[in-house]
Amino acid sequence: MAVRIAIIGAGKFGEVHLKVFKQLEMFGVAELKAFCTIKQEEIDEFEPKYGVKGFKDYKEMLKQVDLDAVTVVTPDWLHREIAVYAANQGKHVLVEKPLDVTVEGCREIIQAAKENNILLQVDFHKRYDPDHMAVEAGVREGKIGHPLYCSAYMEDRIDVPVDWFRAWAPKGSPAWFL
Repeated sequence: MAVRIAIIGAGKFGEVHLKVFKQLEMFGVAELKAFCTIKQEEIDEFEPKYGVKGFKDYKEMLKQVDLDAVTVVTPDWLHREIAVYAANQGKHVLVEKPLDVTVEGCREIIQAAKENNILLQVDFHKRYDPDHMAVEAGVREGKIGHPLYCSAYMEDRIDVPVDWFRAWAPKGSPAWFL
């Protein structure tokens, strides 16, 4: 049986979720049922593109649409309220990293998931990045010796901080993003 899912947050990365779950419909494992965004222009663009209804209010969406799960793809500081609400509605929840911007918020989300017996996951999508996996395998298999320390950096396109996150970056943190 396919998981009936909706996306909350249809910005740059939210559209990635829309694409992924629309593709998973082809395998019969997911059924994209709806999405939520505060921007009418995204509703106007994505409703015909993905063939699902868009909502401006996630609570209204959860009332109207029969769902098993949601993904939370909003700015970081909005994760807690949405995840707790969805969990309290009995919906399984996938949250983009970070789970929340505070330890207290993380604990509140986890507690709501436990109390409602729902699956709660955090998407650390770089965990399955082929290059990252190759480095990890190389260390595990001893192909690069026994490292004592290392450093890493994330190379990203300039449009990520300049364009994607312009509106909400002042309320965020590079540490949360990474």
